[in-house]
Amino acid sequence: MQCHGGIDERGCPLPPICLPTTEIIHKSDQTVVHCRTQCPIFCGQNEQKCPNYKDKSGCPREGPCLPRGLPIVMTIISSKYLFFTDMSGCPSICPLECESNQMTCPTGFDGNNCKKPDICVPISCKNMTTVTAVKNIKSFFS
Repeated sequence: MQCHGGIDERGCPLPPICLPTTEIIHKSDQTVVHCRTQCPIFCGQNEQKCPNYKDKSGCPREGPCLPRGLPIVMTIISSKYLFFTDMSGCPSICPLECESNQMTCPTGFDGNNCKKPDICVPISCKNMTTVTAVKNIKSFFS
């Protein structure tokens, strides 16, 4: 399949690139997954690229582009989150992709009323007590 090759530093389009339409992934549990190839995502000058990730099937996926605010503040916590401060002063949070045996749980808002990043937990949020949630959040960031 033919994909856009991106833009060079002068703003000129680069030649297209060719990629196979599917990719075969051999997982550690001996299963084989046929993944649909995704063309690379090239962000614009006023955007910032989120990290690439694997979807629930284990297929590689391109991270999306988020608007870049001014001033830009980039923070990496663990290796799961990347933050870019937007114009409102709140961070734009890259999407979180959890493992297949986990689910995403919200962590609320900070003192500036900005959304805090979600976390991945191995149990249902509905069944999680406040004490368990705090332990999971502390262990995630330690």
